Amino acid sequence: MGRECVNDARIEWHQQFDDSRFHPRGVIAIDDVLIDKTGKFIKDGTNRGYVGDLKFNRKPTYKGVERQAVGFAKTIPPSDRKPVAVDGVKQWHLSVCVKMPNIDHKVRVVILWRYKNDAEPRKILVTNKIHWNAERIIET
Repeated sequence: MGRECVNDARIEWHQQFDDSRFHPRGVIAIDDVLIDKTGKFIKDGTNRGYVGDLKFNRKPTYKGVERQAVGFAKTIPPSDRKPVAVDGVKQWHLSVCVKMPNIDHKVRVVILWRYKNDAEPRKILVTNKIHWNAERIIET
């Protein structure tokens, strides 16, 4: 079974459930491959904006150091985390540009913690729109 068939099946499966359905304006990331809402492969993600969840085991490179995203997040001291409120919910974040393996362009990650002093992040978002602020990335 080819990559396109596997991705078509994954997209169809994800679309069945409200909690995994992707936004109609966006794309879904599957194993470092970007697929648009129609199931079409996107070779270079810079032509179209996307925001997605970054798996904690992915290995971004920041300031020349490659490490798992969750490991990188654990190195961020609480004093560097900034508050952000979206839809009335306050959480803490750090937003930085990183390089990801097998992606030809820089991306921005937003690391989110429920509370300022949490040891582990609750979510890590990724986007190719490196000029967007954290609020816009979270709302998308």
